Amino acid sequence: FLKNPGALGGKHGGSRIRPGAGALSTERCFAEVLVRADGPWRDGSAAASHSDDGGTAPGRGALIYPGHEYTTDCLLRQFHPRNVPPGGEWTRCPPSTFFEVASSYFVAAHRRALPAGQRLLTVPTPMARELVVNPNYRSLRRRADHAVRALALWYEYGCRTRLPDDEAGGGGGAGGNGGTRDVGSAPGPPSVFTTVFTSDLDGVVSDLRSSRVDRRSAADRIDALRRRMDDDLVSRRPVPGRLPDHKSVYLGVVALCALGS
Repeated sequence: FLKNPGALGGKHGGSRIRPGAGALSTERCFAEVLVRADGPWRDGSAAASHSDDGGTAPGRGALIYPGHEYTTDCLLRQFHPRNVPPGGEWTRCPPSTFFEVASSYFVAAHRRALPAGQRLLTVPTPMARELVVNPNYRSLRRRADHAVRALALWYEYGCRTRLPDDEAGGGGGAGGNGGTRDVGSAPGPPSVFTTVFTSDLDGVVSDLRSSRVDRRSAADRIDALRRRMDDDLVSRRPVPGRLPDHKSVYLGVVALCALGS
Protein backbone atom coordinates (compact mmCIF):
# COMPACT_ATOMS: atom_id res chain seq x y z
CA PHE A 1 0.00 0.00 0.00
CA LEU A 2 3.08 2.24 0.03
CA LYS A 3 5.43 2.02 -2.94
CA ASN A 4 7.77 4.53 -1.33
CA PRO A 5 8.53 3.64 2.33
CA GLY A 6 9.83 7.17 2.85
CA ALA A 7 6.31 8.52 2.34
CA LEU A 8 5.16 6.75 5.50
CA GLY A 9 6.51 9.58 7.66
CA GLY A 10 3.93 11.99 6.21
CA LYS A 11 0.96 9.72 6.87
CA HIS A 12 -1.41 10.15 9.79
CA GLY A 13 -4.76 8.88 11.03
CA GLY A 14 -6.68 11.07 8.56
CA SER A 15 -4.71 10.04 5.46
CA ARG A 16 -6.69 8.36 2.70
CA ILE A 17 -6.02 4.72 1.93
CA ARG A 18 -7.18 2.37 -0.84
CA PRO A 19 -8.22 -0.82 0.97
CA GLY A 20 -9.19 -2.60 -2.24
CA ALA A 21 -5.86 -2.23 -4.01
CA GLY A 22 -2.54 -4.04 -4.10
CA ALA A 23 -1.19 -5.76 -1.03
CA LEU A 24 -4.25 -4.91 1.08
CA SER A 25 -6.50 -6.84 -1.29
CA THR A 26 -4.22 -9.88 -1.03
CA GLU A 27 -4.15 -9.65 2.74
CA ARG A 28 -7.95 -9.60 2.85
CA CYS A 29 -8.00 -12.93 1.00
CA PHE A 30 -5.68 -14.59 3.52
CA ALA A 31 -7.56 -13.02 6.43
CA GLU A 32 -10.75 -14.54 5.02
CA VAL A 33 -9.11 -17.98 4.89
CA LEU A 34 -7.98 -17.59 8.50
CA VAL A 35 -11.47 -16.61 9.64
CA ARG A 36 -13.16 -19.45 7.74
CA ALA A 37 -10.71 -21.98 9.21
CA ASP A 38 -12.00 -21.06 12.66
CA GLY A 39 -15.39 -22.42 13.63
CA PRO A 40 -17.28 -25.17 15.45
CA TRP A 41 -17.24 -27.37 12.33
CA ARG A 42 -13.47 -27.85 12.34
CA ASP A 43 -13.49 -30.40 15.20
CA GLY A 44 -17.08 -31.51 14.90
CA SER A 45 -18.53 -29.66 17.88
CA ALA A 46 -19.14 -26.11 19.01
CA ALA A 47 -17.32 -26.72 22.26
CA ALA A 48 -14.17 -27.67 20.39
CA SER A 49 -13.79 -24.15 19.03
CA HIS A 50 -12.64 -22.92 22.45
CA SER A 51 -9.17 -23.24 23.87
CA ASP A 52 -8.35 -24.34 27.40
CA ASP A 53 -7.91 -20.78 28.66
CA GLY A 54 -11.43 -19.75 27.71
CA GLY A 55 -10.48 -17.97 24.47
CA THR A 56 -10.99 -19.12 20.93
CA ALA A 57 -8.16 -20.43 18.81
CA PRO A 58 -7.99 -20.51 15.01
CA GLY A 59 -8.34 -23.91 13.37
CA ARG A 60 -4.67 -24.83 13.22
CA GLY A 61 -5.63 -28.32 12.12
CA ALA A 62 -7.53 -27.00 9.09
CA LEU A 63 -5.97 -28.11 5.81
CA ILE A 64 -5.05 -25.43 3.26
CA TYR A 65 -5.45 -26.72 -0.29
CA PRO A 66 -4.54 -24.10 -2.93
CA GLY A 67 -5.60 -24.60 -6.51
CA HIS A 68 -2.02 -24.90 -7.78
CA GLU A 69 1.24 -26.56 -6.71
CA TYR A 70 2.87 -23.29 -5.74
CA THR A 71 4.48 -24.37 -2.45
CA THR A 72 8.04 -24.68 -3.72
CA ASP A 73 7.95 -21.34 -5.56
CA CYS A 74 6.37 -19.56 -2.60
CA LEU A 75 9.04 -20.84 -0.23
CA LEU A 76 11.92 -20.17 -2.61
CA ARG A 77 10.84 -16.57 -3.27
CA GLN A 78 11.31 -15.81 0.41
CA PHE A 79 15.07 -16.33 0.05
CA HIS A 80 15.56 -14.38 -3.19
CA PRO A 81 17.63 -11.19 -2.62
CA ARG A 82 15.29 -9.21 -4.86
CA ASN A 83 12.32 -10.03 -2.62
CA VAL A 84 14.15 -9.84 0.72
CA PRO A 85 16.46 -6.80 0.87
CA PRO A 86 19.11 -6.56 3.61
CA GLY A 87 17.49 -5.73 6.91
CA GLY A 88 14.11 -6.88 5.60
CA GLU A 89 11.86 -9.82 6.42
CA TRP A 90 14.20 -12.15 8.28
CA THR A 91 15.47 -9.52 10.70
CA ARG A 92 11.94 -9.27 12.12
CA CYS A 93 11.50 -13.02 12.65
CA PRO A 94 12.81 -15.38 15.33
CA PRO A 95 15.35 -18.01 14.17
CA SER A 96 12.75 -20.78 14.38
CA THR A 97 10.71 -19.15 11.59
CA PHE A 98 13.69 -18.94 9.23
CA PHE A 99 14.69 -22.57 9.75
CA GLU A 100 11.09 -23.80 9.49
CA VAL A 101 10.76 -22.12 6.09
CA ALA A 102 14.14 -23.51 4.98
CA SER A 103 13.30 -27.07 6.04
CA SER A 104 9.85 -26.86 4.42
CA TYR A 105 11.47 -25.77 1.15
CA PHE A 106 14.02 -28.61 1.36
CA VAL A 107 11.26 -31.21 1.70
CA ALA A 108 9.00 -29.65 -0.95
CA ALA A 109 11.84 -29.30 -3.48
CA HIS A 110 12.78 -32.99 -3.12
CA ARG A 111 9.17 -34.08 -3.53
CA ARG A 112 8.76 -32.10 -6.74
CA ALA A 113 12.18 -33.16 -8.10
CA LEU A 114 11.20 -36.82 -8.35
CA PRO A 115 10.86 -38.34 -11.86
CA ALA A 116 7.70 -37.65 -13.81
CA GLY A 117 4.85 -39.79 -12.63
CA GLN A 118 6.41 -40.26 -9.19
CA ARG A 119 6.29 -36.70 -7.86
CA LEU A 120 4.64 -36.21 -4.51
CA LEU A 121 2.19 -33.45 -3.66
CA THR A 122 3.17 -30.75 -1.20
CA VAL A 123 -0.47 -29.87 -0.50
CA PRO A 124 -2.57 -29.74 1.53
CA THR A 125 -0.70 -28.17 4.42
CA PRO A 126 -2.09 -27.58 7.94
CA MET A 127 -2.96 -24.05 8.95
CA ALA A 128 -0.48 -24.26 11.83
CA ARG A 129 2.41 -24.55 9.38
CA GLU A 130 1.04 -21.94 6.98
CA LEU A 131 0.95 -19.41 9.82
CA VAL A 132 4.73 -19.80 10.10
CA VAL A 133 6.02 -20.41 6.57
CA ASN A 134 3.62 -18.26 4.55
CA PRO A 135 4.77 -14.62 4.31
CA ASN A 136 1.19 -13.43 3.86
CA TYR A 137 0.18 -14.78 7.25
CA ARG A 138 3.30 -13.36 8.86
CA SER A 139 2.30 -10.01 7.36
CA LEU A 140 -1.15 -10.35 8.93
CA ARG A 141 0.49 -11.00 12.29
CA ARG A 142 2.55 -7.81 11.97
CA ARG A 143 -0.60 -5.96 10.87
CA ALA A 144 -2.34 -7.15 14.03
CA ASP A 145 0.62 -5.92 16.08
CA HIS A 146 0.20 -2.47 14.51
CA ALA A 147 -3.51 -2.47 15.37
CA VAL A 148 -2.90 -3.49 18.98
CA ARG A 149 -0.15 -0.86 19.34
CA ALA A 150 -2.41 1.87 17.94
CA LEU A 151 -5.25 0.90 20.27
CA ALA A 152 -2.87 0.85 23.23
CA LEU A 153 -1.61 4.34 22.32
CA TRP A 154 -5.15 5.64 21.99
CA TYR A 155 -6.07 4.16 25.36
CA GLU A 156 -2.96 5.67 26.93
CA TYR A 157 -3.22 9.17 25.50
CA GLY A 158 -6.62 9.69 23.88
CA CYS A 159 -9.50 8.04 25.72
CA ARG A 160 -11.42 9.91 28.41
CA THR A 161 -12.81 6.98 30.37
CA ARG A 162 -10.49 4.25 31.56
CA LEU A 163 -11.62 0.75 32.39
CA PRO A 164 -10.79 -0.76 35.78
CA ASP A 165 -7.62 -2.82 35.78
CA ASP A 166 -9.50 -6.11 36.18
CA GLU A 167 -11.48 -5.38 33.00
CA ALA A 168 -8.71 -3.81 30.94
CA GLY A 169 -6.04 -6.30 31.95
CA GLY A 170 -8.07 -9.35 31.05
CA GLY A 171 -9.90 -11.61 33.41
CA GLY A 172 -11.66 -13.81 30.91
CA GLY A 173 -14.78 -11.61 30.87
CA ALA A 174 -16.18 -9.41 28.16
CA GLY A 175 -13.53 -6.77 28.75
CA GLY A 176 -10.67 -9.21 29.17
CA ASN A 177 -8.91 -11.47 26.73
CA GLY A 178 -11.67 -14.05 26.65
CA GLY A 179 -12.31 -13.14 23.01
CA THR A 180 -8.72 -12.96 21.86
CA ARG A 181 -7.14 -15.42 19.49
CA ASP A 182 -3.45 -16.22 19.34
CA VAL A 183 -2.29 -17.28 15.89
CA GLY A 184 1.37 -17.77 16.54
CA SER A 185 2.20 -19.57 19.77
CA ALA A 186 0.53 -22.97 19.60
CA PRO A 187 2.69 -25.84 18.38
CA GLY A 188 2.16 -26.89 14.81
CA PRO A 189 2.78 -30.22 13.11
CA PRO A 190 6.19 -31.80 13.72
CA SER A 191 8.94 -30.56 11.43
CA VAL A 192 11.25 -32.86 9.50
CA PHE A 193 14.30 -31.00 10.83
CA THR A 194 15.01 -29.54 14.24
CA THR A 195 17.44 -26.62 14.64
CA VAL A 196 19.04 -25.68 17.96
CA PHE A 197 21.86 -23.42 19.10
CA THR A 198 25.20 -25.27 19.05
CA SER A 199 26.32 -23.84 22.40
CA ASP A 200 23.13 -25.07 24.09
CA LEU A 201 23.50 -28.57 22.71
CA ASP A 202 27.21 -28.71 23.57
CA GLY A 203 26.39 -27.71 27.13
CA VAL A 204 23.97 -30.63 27.55
CA VAL A 205 26.44 -33.09 26.00
CA SER A 206 29.25 -31.86 28.27
CA ASP A 207 27.11 -32.15 31.39
CA LEU A 208 26.03 -35.67 30.44
CA ARG A 209 29.59 -36.84 29.84
CA SER A 210 30.73 -35.47 33.19
CA SER A 211 27.64 -36.86 34.98
CA ARG A 212 26.66 -33.40 36.23
CA VAL A 213 23.03 -34.01 35.22
CA ASP A 214 20.82 -37.09 35.28
CA ARG A 215 19.02 -38.42 32.25
CA ARG A 216 15.67 -36.87 33.13
CA SER A 217 17.13 -33.40 33.58
CA ALA A 218 19.08 -33.75 30.33
CA ALA A 219 15.91 -34.79 28.49
CA ASP A 220 14.07 -31.74 29.83
CA ARG A 221 16.91 -29.45 28.73
CA ILE A 222 17.01 -30.98 25.25
CA ASP A 223 13.25 -30.61 24.92
CA ALA A 224 13.58 -26.92 25.80
CA LEU A 225 16.26 -26.30 23.13
CA ARG A 226 13.68 -26.06 20.35
CA ARG A 227 11.68 -23.42 22.19
CA ARG A 228 14.80 -21.28 22.54
CA MET A 229 14.69 -20.74 18.77
CA ASP A 230 11.39 -18.89 19.16
CA ASP A 231 13.05 -16.04 21.07
CA ASP A 232 13.97 -12.91 19.12
CA LEU A 233 17.71 -12.40 18.78
CA VAL A 234 17.30 -8.62 19.03
CA SER A 235 15.38 -7.66 22.13
CA ARG A 236 15.57 -3.91 21.64
CA ARG A 237 14.71 -2.00 18.48
CA PRO A 238 16.05 1.44 17.55
CA VAL A 239 12.47 2.69 17.11
CA PRO A 240 10.47 1.49 20.11
CA GLY A 241 7.14 2.92 18.88
CA ARG A 242 6.07 3.92 22.38
CA LEU A 243 4.71 7.36 21.49
CA PRO A 244 1.69 8.22 19.29
CA ASP A 245 3.52 9.47 16.20
CA HIS A 246 1.90 9.81 12.77
CA LYS A 247 3.45 6.59 11.51
CA SER A 248 2.06 4.39 14.27
CA VAL A 249 -1.40 5.96 14.00
CA TYR A 250 -1.51 5.50 10.22
CA LEU A 251 -0.30 1.88 10.41
CA GLY A 252 -2.94 1.19 13.05
CA VAL A 253 -5.73 2.64 10.87
CA VAL A 254 -4.59 0.60 7.87
CA ALA A 255 -4.39 -2.53 10.01
CA LEU A 256 -7.93 -2.05 11.30
CA CYS A 257 -9.20 -1.60 7.75
CA ALA A 258 -7.35 -4.65 6.41
CA LEU A 259 -8.25 -6.99 9.27
CA GLY A 260 -11.70 -5.66 10.02
CA SER A 261 -12.96 -5.71 6.44
